[in-house]
Amino acid sequence: DNASLPVIIRQSTWIIDRSTDNDAMVARFKSVYDTFKANNSTVTLGYLGVGPTPLTQLAAWNNYETEFARKDSWLRYAAQPTRVLRQYADVLYPDVTLIDDDLEFWKSDCASVFEEARLDNNAGKKIYACIGSTYYGNRSNPNCSPDAFKPIKEQTMLDALEYLYMHCDGVVIYDN
Repeated sequence: DNASLPVIIRQSTWIIDRSTDNDAMVARFKSVYDTFKANNSTVTLGYLGVGPTPLTQLAAWNNYETEFARKDSWLRYAAQPTRVLRQYADVLYPDVTLIDDDLEFWKSDCASVFEEARLDNNAGKKIYACIGSTYYGNRSNPNCSPDAFKPIKEQTMLDALEYLYMHCDGVVIYDN
C-alpha cells in the first residue's frame, strides 16, 4: 500500500504465453496493473522488458545467418505480441542487454528497441532503458562471449550509458 518510489516488475516468464495464449498474458498484466493502481494510484508502474524485450539477447541464444532474420524473429515473436501490454505500464522499460563489448552491434539493436518503444506511444510515456550490470550469454552457444555473466567492463558500461542517456528518458541499472 502507498508505495512512494516508481515500481518496476521484472516479469521474466510472464510473457511466455504470448504465442500460445495472448489473451491470458494480457489478462495477467491487466490484473497486476489494476490491483497495484487501486492501492497506489500516484505511483508509476512498469515492467522490465515491456516496451520491448531485448533484441541483443537473441544473438546470445541463436545463430541467425543474417541480422534481418534475427530482427524479424524478435519483431514477430517478441515485440509485436507484447505491444498491447504497454497500456498496463505507466513507464516503458525496454531491456537493452549487453552480451559483449561490441557496442556498434549493440547500438544497432538499441536503435531498433527504442524505435519499437516509441511506436504508438501516443500517451508520451517515458522510456527508461534497463541494462544489466553483467554481460548476458548462453554458454551452450559456441559464439558465447567468454565474459558472459561477468561484470561489464567499466569503459564499455560508460560508453553504453553515454549512448543511452542521449536516446531515452533515463536508465535503470539492474543486476542480472
